[in-house]
Amino acid sequence: MRVAAGPRMNLTLPFVAIAQQPAPVFDPTVIEARDQEAKALKEEGVAIILMSTEPETVLAESDRILVMSKGRVTREFIHERVTKDLLLEFA
Repeated sequence: MRVAAGPRMNLTLPFVAIAQQPAPVFDPTVIEARDQEAKALKEEGVAIILMSTEPETVLAESDRILVMSKGRVTREFIHERVTKDLLLEFA
């Protein structure tokens, strides 16, 4: 990643990527391509914010999880063993 100081910044990669869960009508190949792109960005050091209502997706893809309910963070998990039931307890 290159960053030039000053008023003009030249970034070859973003620092953060934001992704929502795909719509259920998406072709599985589209979802797989998104997942591979996210993995490649993660390997480059890009932070990825994944918003999902699917606990399985969150558990499979996350290093850090923030659970929200009614617009507030109710629990944060970092490097902890988390289950679907535990996530739903705080949702």
